Amino acid sequence: MRACVSKQFRLDAGEEIIELAETLQAPVVSFRSGRGIVSDDSDLGLSVVAGHKLWQETDVLLGIGTRLDVPGRLWRHPPKGLKVLRVDIDPVEKGSEPSRWNFIYPKGVNPT
Repeated sequence: MRACVSKQFRLDAGEEIIELAETLQAPVVSFRSGRGIVSDDSDLGLSVVAGHKLWQETDVLLGIGTRLDVPGRLWRHPPKGLKVLRVDIDPVEKGSEPSRWNFIYPKGVNPT
């Protein structure tokens, strides 16, 4: 089970998120401002409540344009062996993710 987590995008990236979710067969869990990035009618578009029910089965968490506040601060107890990848081009957001996770950074990227 893999989880894609998204929020509101400044650019129109909805089609790309849907394509990624379909390719990975990974649900997209959105909170407040990100709702609708994947239709609620889709099997891959999940609410935070539905995402939480799958949390302990998650092996990879991909956060795109998000601080990962919901899984990082509200859901508690990350699954054993969870791998976390976070994509955010906003330099203001650098370092805003929950510090208790070990993030995977591309070679040569300094997270601080």
